[in-house]
Amino acid sequence: MKKNSMAIIAIALAIIALLTGTAAAEILAESPHPYPDEYDNAWVITDPGATQMRLHFQRYHLETLGDMIRLYDGGNRLLKTYSGDGINYENVWTDWYPTNFIRVRFTSDSVGDAWGFLIDQRESNAAPTAPASIIYLHNITFQQTSITWIWTDPVSANFDHVMVYLDGVFQTNVTKGIQTFTVQGLSPSTSHTIATQTAGTTGLINQSWVNHTATTAPEPPIQVAPESVSDLHNITFQQTSITWIWTDPVSANFDHVMVYLDGVFQTNVTKGIQTFTVQGLSPSTSHTIATQTAGTTGLINQSWVNHTATTAPEPPIQVAPESVSDLHNITFQQTSITWIWTDPVSANFDHVMVYLDGVFQTNVTKGIQTFTVQGLSPSTSHTIATQTAGTTGLINQSWVNHKATTSPSPDALVLKVTLNGGWNLFSTPVLLEENQSRFSQVFPEVEQGKILVVLGWDGTQWFCPTGSDAVQPLYACFIKVADGEIVNATLIPSNAPSAPPLRTVNKGMNLMGVAPAYDPGTQSFPEMPLNEALVTIEEVGELPGYTIVISPSLNQPGWSYAKGGQVYNVQPFKGYWVFMNNGPDTLAGFSTTPIT
Repeated sequence: MKKNSMAIIAIALAIIALLTGTAAAEILAESPHPYPDEYDNAWVITDPGATQMRLHFQRYHLETLGDMIRLYDGGNRLLKTYSGDGINYENVWTDWYPTNFIRVRFTSDSVGDAWGFLIDQRESNAAPTAPASIIYLHNITFQQTSITWIWTDPVSANFDHVMVYLDGVFQTNVTKGIQTFTVQGLSPSTSHTIATQTAGTTGLINQSWVNHTATTAPEPPIQVAPESVSDLHNITFQQTSITWIWTDPVSANFDHVMVYLDGVFQTNVTKGIQTFTVQGLSPSTSHTIATQTAGTTGLINQSWVNHTATTAPEPPIQVAPESVSDLHNITFQQTSITWIWTDPVSANFDHVMVYLDGVFQTNVTKGIQTFTVQGLSPSTSHTIATQTAGTTGLINQSWVNHKATTSPSPDALVLKVTLNGGWNLFSTPVLLEENQSRFSQVFPEVEQGKILVVLGWDGTQWFCPTGSDAVQPLYACFIKVADGEIVNATLIPSNAPSAPPLRTVNKGMNLMGVAPAYDPGTQSFPEMPLNEALVTIEEVGELPGYTIVISPSLNQPGWSYAKGGQVYNVQPFKGYWVFMNNGPDTLAGFSTTPIT
């Protein structure tokens, strides 16, 4: 009974194969596993009654490009090549081929091996038909460097895309429904042929071609520039102006004259005006007018017509005395500054006009060479500005200036921060005195000369702080110091009462400093655990706040922290990257002023 059942099953499978044209799973062609080097063998798979046929790879795995499976038809024409790429493929059908005879040839090179291949099925039932061709193929443009063709796709249900060739070279596949193709970069007055074949959803290609030839537009006629002007010359001899005249060309397409003075474009002079005047010149100076003509089409004559003329001299004038030299301060007091200088040697020098912070103070007579200001505040910067005046009242318009700073009060806390050569991160842990809080005050001129770059981060991009920008607690910046140099920053905390500092932090990366409370015992701002320093931004409402803190290894301890990991200490005067999962939120510091 068992044998009869097996026989019935076998007969049923055979009937299915006959009806569908699909050979049941069997070994139709198989290589050794693994295959040896320099292997060469062939297998023939046929179905005499078929008009088209495809094969099924149960699996193939080839080692290198030199290992290949080739498929040939009965006329020994190559249908397909599968080259080795080291990847294992399973359950792969070949394309449909219009043949009932396929010869499978497998060859391997002398380098490496792999599993090989196994073909276990063939399919030769009525193959899908190719879709119909496109219709109404024609161009819709007439441009110099491009052509656009359009067409109507076939209505075949199995139509998938149009294969487009230009002048015999494949260009692209145009998906069903697009029905257009444009080519750019062509030359004017050239003919180009588009050739198309349609492809179906099964990969079957309609072997019929639908072609169309179109020609690009020619280049427009070459325009000719107008002639140049003639008889260009000046008609004036003034101290501060020159007037030139000329004769326009007779060219019918002439529109205007392009006028340049000393190599700089000035204006376009419309046809018929034939003159140009320049004002505001200096006496006894030479100036060259250069001209080109332009046509009504915009075409410019590349030839230049130029002329040089000189302004008239002016009568002798009085000369102001030279400026003072070696202006500098010689004191460092809390409430006063004394400057000295060297008077000029000009015979007509009479006195020095002195301004302080932009306000006139006094005239200092020749020979005194010093000025003192009283009643200043400690730790404040002041600028003296000077001009020299002559015996005739003529003033030298050049300024000679110098900035100096008063010394801090004895009870003022002065913090010194040292930045070493290379990159540093810098911040202040406390609110600074208002008149000592700018970059130019924290870093005096002698220190600024050692700084190469200062970079701030606004949450989205870098910026370069200016000398007038304030240095504020909880904000940090990158400072690059010249190699081998040391920069000293001077921080003077505010003497006015202030609440702990606050700043806004946004979602994403924030560059910040910390503001621990001042420790009177150690007379310093101590380092503190980062989770305490950032406690106010641990959560944003009910959402998580900061999750990453990074201390760059730039003249400070380098480490990185992720939420839940080892907690590091953060230090005053340094800077840190803090990533916020959500925001905005407000970071609060712990320092207050005044410091006692």
